[in-house]
Amino acid sequence: MPPTITRSLLSTYRCHPNDKLQLQVEYFSPSVQCHCTWQVQQSNDDVLRPIQNGSIVNTNYSSTLTINSITLELQGLYVCNVENIYGRAMTQTHVIIDKDRSDDEESGEKKLKYFILFY
Repeated sequence: MPPTITRSLLSTYRCHPNDKLQLQVEYFSPSVQCHCTWQVQQSNDDVLRPIQNGSIVNTNYSSTLTINSITLELQGLYVCNVENIYGRAMTQTHVIIDKDRSDDEESGEKKLKYFILFY
């Protein structure tokens, strides 16, 4: 029996530059000879490639990809394949990096402080 993904990735993950990104997949496989692989197709690339910037931790029924500091160059399509001798299951997500909003947040905090002082 092929593996079954019991906790898929969301269709899209949005984060800001330098955020920690953690993607986790949970699955069930009746075969003990099961393994997970992660690949990425970055925005400026045409093919899926193995993950270079991140760490992968696999347990018996889950796989977690962690990128400690995401950058604009790392956005793209992330794919997790779970495979045993009977077949494969796959889940994927688009990782989108939004521009850093620290300037907007800072100016918002200043406006709020100004409002509180003069209320």
